[in-house]
Amino acid sequence: MERYLPLSPDMPNFDYMINYVNSAMFGLLQLWNEKGKDLSMEEISALMQNLVVRGLMAYITPDSLEPKSLSTSINE
Repeated sequence: MERYLPLSPDMPNFDYMINYVNSAMFGLLQLWNEKGKDLSMEEISALMQNLVVRGLMAYITPDSLEPKSLSTSINE
């Protein structure tokens, strides 16, 4: 995760930030499993990375508030 987020255990509230990310990732994997793994491994991986690095608001366009594709590559 360090290559995507410059987090350090010395940061204030570090344990809360890590717990938030872990809970979100676990929740996504749980839903993915419940939905019969309807996304490929690459798609769920890209989604998880993008949500951690960019956050949910990165998927909402400011002009229309329409969600963008959640499986967009992290490098775009």
